[in-house]
Amino acid sequence: MIGSQARSAWLNTALKLGSTGLSFLLFLVLARTMAPEEFARVALALVWVALGSSVVGMSMPAVLVRFLPAQWARGHVAQANGLVIFALVATALLATLVALSLLGFVWAGLPGLATGQRHYYQATILLLLPSVLLLVLTGLLQGLNRVLAAEVLANLLRSVLMLALLAGLWWTHRSNLSASWVLAAYLVANGVALVACAAYAWRVLPPAIRTATPAFEIRAWSQAALGFCGVMVAAAVNERLDLVLMGFMATKPEVAVYAVATRFLQPVLVAVTAATAVLIPGLLEKLASGTDSVGVQQMLRGCARTMLSVAVLALLGLWLVAPWFLSLFGPHYEPALRPLLILVCGQVVAAFFGPAVAVAAFTGRPHVAVLSLCVGIVVNGALNLVLVPQLGASGAALATAVATVATALFAWHWLKRATRLDASVIARVPA
Repeated sequence: MIGSQARSAWLNTALKLGSTGLSFLLFLVLARTMAPEEFARVALALVWVALGSSVVGMSMPAVLVRFLPAQWARGHVAQANGLVIFALVATALLATLVALSLLGFVWAGLPGLATGQRHYYQATILLLLPSVLLLVLTGLLQGLNRVLAAEVLANLLRSVLMLALLAGLWWTHRSNLSASWVLAAYLVANGVALVACAAYAWRVLPPAIRTATPAFEIRAWSQAALGFCGVMVAAAVNERLDLVLMGFMATKPEVAVYAVATRFLQPVLVAVTAATAVLIPGLLEKLASGTDSVGVQQMLRGCARTMLSVAVLALLGLWLVAPWFLSLFGPHYEPALRPLLILVCGQVVAAFFGPAVAVAAFTGRPHVAVLSLCVGIVVNGALNLVLVPQLGASGAALATAVATVATALFAWHWLKRATRLDASVIARVPA
């Protein structure tokens, strides 16, 4: 990655880190204002919402990023309008149907649901629709080359709103907050962020697209969505499987400790992957031209080196400051240091192999991405089942770190074999 693309990558990284810093502050406030058991319940609810959003979103954000720039560049404004309408309407209808079905199960009082937790389950389910639509609007803004605005409106604004709402709840309750109240605050914050994101997306959508009579290529978009969907769902499961399994196999206080460790990891993940968000549009353009193989390889190697640099800096920084930050959460969360460092070490090793999963997904090789992620899921699940009962949070971290490296390694190998593109930090660029 060179020139303006490198600057954009670092700017995107800085903004994402700022947004994630606010999210981290939000998690700190939650940990200090909630009992560990209630904090763990919120963490698990957010994990299930994220997984549900990945499935119900049908990879429409990726479809928008993939097709909208090309349609606009070619002057196909009718198809661009149709794509935006199709993405929003299809995901909204599916999310509404799924939410109503799940609410029906809760209201019916199915066996296995904890008694007295109806409000908790309802708030979790109601988060699905705004979360899905926020994902789609983020994809729309990225497709319109508004990556930074998407980050501000979809993530930074939501964290600011949540902090304000939590301050209000604490002022009125003056006691530990319940999971149900916190999830209700998340619902309000997501709703406001959704309105702001929708208003901005409407303003920046080119008038030629807004006023065009929509034309629909549903078959092509659905086929692309199906290809992306496997990648998105596999990535979501791979990223959150550890915490989900912890929820079944560990006590709520142990889950809370591991949730804090994974929250510390989030800035690292955001920073490591931020460069990829900037890489993809330029990479697709160069691949479409078919005349700049050297430029493509330079972009890939530069992106990999940016990822590795950020990961190493994160490991050093967390090793120095994480103990102090963990002390802010309270004595219950200090054991999160060891699993945190294990997780970050996994990211450092995985970054060596570059953005192979994302490149495969967006360059017509979704099977490479899906297979690699499935390797990670199998490794992660198997090692979690073995290690969590013995080592607790550290076992979950070790399982996840090994799975992360396995995913990156297999994706790099299969991408190189399928396309001859080397996504690693030591890729050779033709003279």
